[in-house]
Amino acid sequence: MPKQLTRDQSKLVDNRLRPMLGYLNKMLDRMHTVGFLPDDKLLRLVVEARDAMHGLCVELHYASCGHGVGKRG
Repeated sequence: MPKQLTRDQSKLVDNRLRPMLGYLNKMLDRMHTVGFLPDDKLLRLVVEARDAMHGLCVELHYASCGHGVGKRG
């Protein structure tokens, strides 16, 4: 039987990951400021990491909400 996080657990994990999402956003801003080219491998990897972290935080946030928020019906 699949196990899911409780709302409280989802919020706890989300709260722990959000600072890293902020760090990745600031890192990307800095990389753009100093002139990393769009095809730079490191830049692409940071974009992918940021996008994945953002998606994870969104899912965790919705899982921490009650009343069917973010639930597909």
